[in-house]
Amino acid sequence: MRSKALALTASAVLLVAGLSLPRIFAQEPPPPGPPPGNTPPPEQDPQVTLELNRGQRPPMKLAMPPFRGTQTLPGAAAGAAREMEQTVRRDLENSGYFEILGPERIGPVKWSGDMQRDVEPFRALGAETLLLGDIRAEGDRIVFEGRLFDIASAQPILAKRYRGSVTVSRRIAHTFADEVIRYLVGKPGISQSSLAFTSDRSGHKEIWVMDYDGQNQRRITGHRSTSMSPAWSPNGESFTASSAAGHSR
Repeated sequence: MRSKALALTASAVLLVAGLSLPRIFAQEPPPPGPPPGNTPPPEQDPQVTLELNRGQRPPMKLAMPPFRGTQTLPGAAAGAAREMEQTVRRDLENSGYFEILGPERIGPVKWSGDMQRDVEPFRALGAETLLLGDIRAEGDRIVFEGRLFDIASAQPILAKRYRGSVTVSRRIAHTFADEVIRYLVGKPGISQSSLAFTSDRSGHKEIWVMDYDGQNQRRITGHRSTSMSPAWSPNGESFTASSAAGHSR
């Protein structure tokens, strides 16, 4: 999926987005059923219409209990699961479209298996949608299942499943957050965008790339001279930068 374009200039630092990175995790068919309960497999209900335009209505209230499995996973998977939950929540908050009702607002959640009954506490808080996440480990990989429910009907409206190594937990979270935004808002999210910038932290001005939220910073060039002014290609697949020796790619 191609990243969205962003631009930011601050002092001598130039930030430009548009990096299209290879997909390094698998997006699988939706899970067969939404736990808890025995609700039918998620289908997009043509009778459910959600419209949201920034500035025209208050943020949509989205309930997001803690993801299941984050407290029981072993080793590195546990840290990846916590990072995934935090990233999804932060991406949705940063979008400006949602008011997230997190654990501090929701309190303890008890699932009866009857979704009509289980959504009542969220409905009482004024939530319009419910986001449930399940994470489990499979060897050295993690599997994330994310589901959205319409609170009014207590019916599932979106379901996604992803599988990948613990090192790509943030990428999976960004991808799912953008899916949620696209479905509920009808517009693409920016969570998968990347920013390219110049930094001399390594002793030379080199080109670095980071996620849109400033996380996952990594150096791209290693010319040990001066690299600056990165500019993305039209298709977002590569970029050029000025260097002391000329242009590099």
